[in-house]
Amino acid sequence: MDERNENTQPVFNASKAEKYTALFMYIAAYVYTLTTGSRWELWLAVFVALFVLMVEYLDRGVKRARESWVWLVTVCTALGRSRVWGEFYSIAAVHILAVWWALSRGGKLIEGKSGHLLPLDALNGFVRIPFGNFSLRLRCAGAWIKDMSRGRKSNKNTIIASITAVVLGVLLLWWAASSLASADSGFGRMVSGVLDSLRINIGTDFWDFLFRFVVSLPVGAYVFGLIAGTARLPEEKLRRIVDLLGYDPSLVLHVNFGLLEDECCRTAFMRGAFLAGGSVTDPEKRYHLELATSHMQASREVSALLTEMGFVPHSVRRSGSSVIYFKQSEHIEDLLTTIGAPAAAMDIMTAKVDKEIRNGANRAMNCDMANVNKTVDAALEQTAAISRLAESGRLALLPEKLRQAAQLRLDNPEMSLQQLAERSDPPVSKSCMNHRMRRLMEEARESHE
Repeated sequence: MDERNENTQPVFNASKAEKYTALFMYIAAYVYTLTTGSRWELWLAVFVALFVLMVEYLDRGVKRARESWVWLVTVCTALGRSRVWGEFYSIAAVHILAVWWALSRGGKLIEGKSGHLLPLDALNGFVRIPFGNFSLRLRCAGAWIKDMSRGRKSNKNTIIASITAVVLGVLLLWWAASSLASADSGFGRMVSGVLDSLRINIGTDFWDFLFRFVVSLPVGAYVFGLIAGTARLPEEKLRRIVDLLGYDPSLVLHVNFGLLEDECCRTAFMRGAFLAGGSVTDPEKRYHLELATSHMQASREVSALLTEMGFVPHSVRRSGSSVIYFKQSEHIEDLLTTIGAPAAAMDIMTAKVDKEIRNGANRAMNCDMANVNKTVDAALEQTAAISRLAESGRLALLPEKLRQAAQLRLDNPEMSLQQLAERSDPPVSKSCMNHRMRRLMEEARESHE
């Protein structure tokens, strides 16, 4: 039983506020589709009002940040300037400002307030949160339907009565507005757009209504994903983004280049930076110097300062820290000398010289060993060939010079060709002795065949 429970997927839970907002979003999304009509200013204002009400309803338990009022005022200002800015710029400004207000009202700005990371907040608000919760409205509506099916009959009757009351209230409101509009021409002009949109005629208006309703479905899913997804977004995800960027919202460090115009000031600054976050690897193992900090901006500026000083730094992100590093021993020696650590630079130079001497000696020894092994292998092969010639009787038939070379090799199997050439009577060159040995090897192969 326990194992089955552990393997079961977590049950989706939706709050009462999310369920009601998910249902109300169908109306708000349809209102949004009306912003493409001739009365776009009116319907945009209506939708913004509905958007604000839904955000406030879902975030009513979240402490309000003071700057959220500033964002809300900017949204209202953009609405008020719609006739000056035009339809496109007004709607674009309202969209951008409304998203930032929703994030600020829900306390889900990456820095906790408006700051340097507002572009990333926009990426969260327009892409990551709404599309990451695109199916959330459907799931909340499904949860509401399940609650109705599992609830008591009295609760069902109450919900049905509430919906009926809302529908009747809208119809009565429309009837009252129509009556007042017919009685008062000024009031009629003011609400004519709303009444025309609520009036559905069988024919063209019906198909227009159906088209707008279909379009409103993905629009509502997107907007509800933004609103409810922001309310559901855990603080850990925002902190993870900050850690990934190596950014501390409470403290942003910068290099004051105005104080580093002189060479002595730059040297002193780099000395302090190395003492604060620098390290050097043992030169016997490898050459590596690095400067590490958790402040990405400060690391970039230090890297720029090193470039101005004539160095070639490399940068990398490692475990939430920004690291500037050098791999070349010459650059490490120069940097240590510049910041006032010549003794450490001399240690690296000494280790480098010792390593080169050891490597050279090892290469020479390996080369000598390879030559010795090659000489021994060749001598053994030549001795075996001469022995086969002697056994077959062909050695006695060879010229005197070849017989002399063969005898020298049999008597001195450990000697090189140069040494055999010097012992020959009369002495010959190494190439001559090599030629005689090749002749003996060819004769041995012919006798074997």
